[in-house]
Amino acid sequence: MGVDTEVTIVGGGPAGLATAIALGRRGVRVAILDQQSLPADKVCGEGIMPPGLQFLEEVGANSLISTADKFPFAGIHYLSRGGHSAQAEFEAGPGRGIRRIALSAALREVATGMAGVTLHQGVRVTGVQRTEGQMNVHCADRDPVSSRLVVGADGLRSRVRRWAGLERGPARRQRFGVRQHLRLAPWSRFVEVHSGPDLEAYVTPCGPDCVGVAILWEPRRCPWAMTGDGLFPSLLETIPALHERLRGAEPASAPRSTGPFEQATSRRTTDGIALLGDASGYLDPCTGEGLTLAFRQALALEASVVPALERHPSGVLGVRSLRGYERNWRKIMRPYFLSTRAMLFCHRHPALFERLIKFGAHRPDLLRHLFSFNMGTGPLLPSVGRAARWFLAPAPHAENP
Repeated sequence: MGVDTEVTIVGGGPAGLATAIALGRRGVRVAILDQQSLPADKVCGEGIMPPGLQFLEEVGANSLISTADKFPFAGIHYLSRGGHSAQAEFEAGPGRGIRRIALSAALREVATGMAGVTLHQGVRVTGVQRTEGQMNVHCADRDPVSSRLVVGADGLRSRVRRWAGLERGPARRQRFGVRQHLRLAPWSRFVEVHSGPDLEAYVTPCGPDCVGVAILWEPRRCPWAMTGDGLFPSLLETIPALHERLRGAEPASAPRSTGPFEQATSRRTTDGIALLGDASGYLDPCTGEGLTLAFRQALALEASVVPALERHPSGVLGVRSLRGYERNWRKIMRPYFLSTRAMLFCHRHPALFERLIKFGAHRPDLLRHLFSFNMGTGPLLPSVGRAARWFLAPAPHAENP
């Protein structure tokens, strides 16, 4: 039996669509399967960092997004509970806040405009099976789709990851997120990160008259948080300055929540299967890199899959053919995991976070370099060691008057 297509992508979110674009532009035949009708919304901070924006420009997606659904931001502005603040611009130029549904629509238009890419919506995938010479993706209410490689881009709760046996242990952290859009003109050139009691709020400009507010929290550390319709306001009330700023703003969307975020994987590849995006392993969105990481992974998969298909004109792509992707995935994710673990540690230790913000207020150059490291565009500078010694040094005693 011949294969229906060369690569089947399970999941039609930005990660899956970006992968289809990266492969489709190289002449690979791709089928995308998604249970929903696209474009689909999802809980997301909606900030695209400069490297991710570069990908959107290269594939022609950015020009398809209306100015009503995107807005530039220069960098990040941190505000602590103690009243301190620090901000810095990105070294590589501005990022963009882009409404998730507008991003999905633009990527869908680019992908489906390619001759070799087909999108199948409303398809519920029920299993993945490897047989001699091909991979079969079984679906409810339709025939299986056969291909040489299956890409699991089906998000945090990835079933492809589970079917492939690539999950690794339970999560250590149970962090969740809730997001709501408000009709309000952005008041800052920066994404604002407000620190609250065991939570953070991220304010992203995503249009000339719209901001998105995403709050990350850990339920066991916030037992006072309400549920249902009261969740978002109960969390927001714990950050008085932001709560006051948003008072009276008209909602532009209903609150949506998701989590837990942390998903560990033993590997990203096995014979005939590769994981990408949140499905491939994730820690926390506190550094704002999720979409950019997915785009970089799509390019890394393209670099491995295209030559592998050329070298082996038939049969399932084995794990040896995907070694380059596995290696590059680790390289792409290393700065993200290091930066995110450091940020989570700081958020769990408010005194340290206050010192970090106080120091950053006087060293925006260091913050800029740290942003570049997190985005994978710069090294972890030796000056970080000097900064760490400053953070951890005992506070000086006040002098007697």
